[in-house]
Amino acid sequence: MMGLELNMSMEVLQRPAYIQNYGSRKGAAIDTIVIHTMEASIESATNLFADPKAGCSAHYGIAKDGRVFQYVQESNAAWHCGNSIYNRRSIGIELEGKSADPKNFTDKMMEKLIPLTVEIMGRHKINLVVGHDKIPDPKNPKKKGGINHHIDPGPHFPWDSYMVMVALLGKGGKNG
Repeated sequence: MMGLELNMSMEVLQRPAYIQNYGSRKGAAIDTIVIHTMEASIESATNLFADPKAGCSAHYGIAKDGRVFQYVQESNAAWHCGNSIYNRRSIGIELEGKSADPKNFTDKMMEKLIPLTVEIMGRHKINLVVGHDKIPDPKNPKKKGGINHHIDPGPHFPWDSYMVMVALLGKGGKNG
């Protein structure tokens, strides 16, 4: 991943989630970014978030081909963690595909995820990025992955190289 060309000027496609699939932050400060894997295609996730019966959403989605979608404005709480406290204080980014697929996290996807992460961190003074698998179950905090015990983004997400690139880009470092 160290050879990626990061593009700080990215097009973000607006695909609003259904208004009852997200809510108020209720005054909570944003202090965390939560990384997810959709376990589906970008089209399926986009349709799900627009479904009035879904009861879920995320702030952003990134396709394997690098397209970036915004579903919920950052000023609102997307319902992505399975834990309402974390929903109110976090930004959720969903990545297209399956967490069990070792080839899921494409260069084009990561080329958008890294600068998006840096931009969000800068806007909100965030210093914590976690996977959905680290969010406590609100009914049993010893269990993780939210109320449904999700394991995403999964074992193949490149945490080490991702965090190195976020740190480099966040400090004005150049890729290469």
